[in-house]
Amino acid sequence: MSNAREYYDRTSEGYVSKWREIDRKPENPAFYFRRRLIEGLLDLAAIREGERVVEMGCGTGLVLKEALKRTRPVFGTDISIEMLRRVQDSVLADRRVEIVSGFSGVPRGPAGIRGGADAYLMVDDIRNPSLPAGLFDVVLSLEVLRYVESLDSCLARVRSVLAPGSRFVFSATNLWSASLFPLRFSLRRRLGLVKPDRELLQYFVTEGSLRSRLRRAGFEVTGFRRARLASINPLFSPLIRTSAAARRIETAEDALSRVPIVRGLFDTFLVAARPC
Repeated sequence: MSNAREYYDRTSEGYVSKWREIDRKPENPAFYFRRRLIEGLLDLAAIREGERVVEMGCGTGLVLKEALKRTRPVFGTDISIEMLRRVQDSVLADRRVEIVSGFSGVPRGPAGIRGGADAYLMVDDIRNPSLPAGLFDVVLSLEVLRYVESLDSCLARVRSVLAPGSRFVFSATNLWSASLFPLRFSLRRRLGLVKPDRELLQYFVTEGSLRSRLRRAGFEVTGFRRARLASINPLFSPLIRTSAAARRIETAEDALSRVPIVRGLFDTFLVAARPC
């Protein structure tokens, strides 16, 4: 994630502008799959009204937007101040959003939190979070850990800010994805062919290594799902032009996720874990 701040500061406007259309173009397959990924993450999180929820690496704000349907207020951190500003003035423009310097002073009562905003955002780094221990019931993170090189250290630091009984729900990208992108990128990175000034550095895991790392960091896995197989394969992309086609692909993927020889090729792991 060494170059993530610069990358997202530079590209924030275009990145958020793209996903701003997600509710306006329901037939767009890419938007359909993104909504379903977010729904899968929040299903595993099982957020209840009144729970304190923070998303580490909130990016476009799409997850926070959906989390607000389940509880209020929600909290978000991101390494890029420009991404936070775009969330404030676009994706969550219809909500009261405050960008704050830190969460340590936020009252723990259910009301009267800094004027009663819907969302509180702050610059923070998931690799070394400054969130106060015991404040949050649920920590979310979607498509962020793939940019973290030292995953063991990151998981241990996330664990340190969680209270007993809280949940960490996140995604990780499978090295053995059928898209072959993780393998190709990992090979390019090892050969020194990745240009940090032009593209984000990325890191991938296997299911076995991810489970082992979670155990070492003091987590117990309570939920595990696999997502995106054919839907991210370039061979199938020309066939997925509508949300109806996307739904058919998703139904097929759901069936294939139960086939042992195929399940190891899914692109994305959605994981719920709790501190032991």
